Amino acid sequence: MKKITNILMIDDNKIDCFINEKVIRQLDTSIMCNIYYCPLEALNFIKSIPSIPKEDPEEFRPDLILLDINMPLMDGFQFLDALEELEFLKTDPICLYMLSSSSSEWDINRALDYDHCNGYINKPLAEYKICHVINSYNQNLKEHGTPFSPGPKNVLL
Repeated sequence: MKKITNILMIDDNKIDCFINEKVIRQLDTSIMCNIYYCPLEALNFIKSIPSIPKEDPEEFRPDLILLDINMPLMDGFQFLDALEELEFLKTDPICLYMLSSSSSEWDINRALDYDHCNGYINKPLAEYKICHVINSYNQNLKEHGTPFSPGPKNVLL
């Protein structure tokens, strides 16, 4: 069974990224984190994923994306709009959680309305939150053959 080995973080706040990576690595040192501080660069990387061989362990293919909302140049919602346009994600989706300091019900509901958003995590990222995401991913994979829940999306405040 495939487990989460690669997490892509998209957040312009370097301190948040440092802390988030530390929390993830304390939970599981085998998880690789790739960080993009610029959402446009992250989007270009994601667009290149179809050219990355799935079987190549040397190549970084994200199993999970953690996406901030408030970023310059392109916010998290604009990023999700851009993901909706990528054809390959319709057949080979990537698990994505919005990770934001906003606890606004409007932001949460707006994020969860996107097909590509599997859940919402309120910052700070704590070990129990990422553990819940990983366990949910693994359980859905085991029970449904996909990391995506057929039921309600996760909201971790």
